[in-house]
Amino acid sequence: MHQRSFKVVLLLLMFLITLGAGLYAGGSSEADQGYDPLNPPPPEIPEIPEHIPRIIRTIDDQLLIIESYGGFLQSARDLLKDSKQFGLERNAAGIQAFRTVRQQWFVFFTHLTYRPKDDSLTSQDIASFFDGISSLDSDLIQVVEDLNDYIDSQRVLTSEKYQL
Repeated sequence: MHQRSFKVVLLLLMFLITLGAGLYAGGSSEADQGYDPLNPPPPEIPEIPEHIPRIIRTIDDQLLIIESYGGFLQSARDLLKDSKQFGLERNAAGIQAFRTVRQQWFVFFTHLTYRPKDDSLTSQDIASFFDGISSLDSDLIQVVEDLNDYIDSQRVLTSEKYQL
């Protein structure tokens, strides 16, 4: 009889422990708090501190860079197609000029993109960009100058739009 009551007490104790653990774990379930695993809440986007340099903060900035660079590539490709009429040597020089401009372009845009928010584009920035490509064909330089004017006008529009 003593052993049977011990088993009953043991079973009752195990039941109570299991019930208590279930209530404890179930009391703070995500389902009770309105969490839907199929429709989670959007992640919180942290605010960028002011002391961190501006790294293309808006989608419009990204689109502007992609559009400008795409326009540059198309203009350079069109120029290279036109240069085929001058012969193979001229075209090879054009391809080398295109590669050099593309490299300078990346340097220039990296400089533009990673500058502090309150820093503005200076004539020295533009001059250093053109110093890097001063030995290239005048036609290709004209393409880049036209594109640079376009970028400056877009930067002004973007600055006014976001009051940078």
